[in-house]
Amino acid sequence: VVDGQMLVNAGFDDGEPAPWNFIGSASIDSVTIYQGTHSLRLRIGLSEAQQMVVLDAGVEYTLSCVFLKNTSAFMRILENGVVAMITDRTTEPLDARWVKRTLQFTAPNGGSYVVSIKTERAGW
Repeated sequence: VVDGQMLVNAGFDDGEPAPWNFIGSASIDSVTIYQGTHSLRLRIGLSEAQQMVVLDAGVEYTLSCVFLKNTSAFMRILENGVVAMITDRTTEPLDARWVKRTLQFTAPNGGSYVVSIKTERAGW
């Protein structure tokens, strides 16, 4: 398992999306936050934030995100535009409003992958 932070601006605390690529209605929010000064806001409908990372083959990576409880958002990892791993519905309660979802992934190949935080519809 790789220790440390691989994503840049992972908490969106820079107040700017870079180096994330926002799709649809994804935006930075300074009101609804778990920790820090900003968060990612995904609205119902096509809404997504993506960031490219370079992974080593055969290495296990862990991606964790904090979400508002009952959100339809999820995490996934793409390789060459194809979904390589997606989170399930398992959550770890953090408090009355927030839950943590964790995705563990072993990269089958070395190279570029896309980390995606996404929502598509109401409910899940």
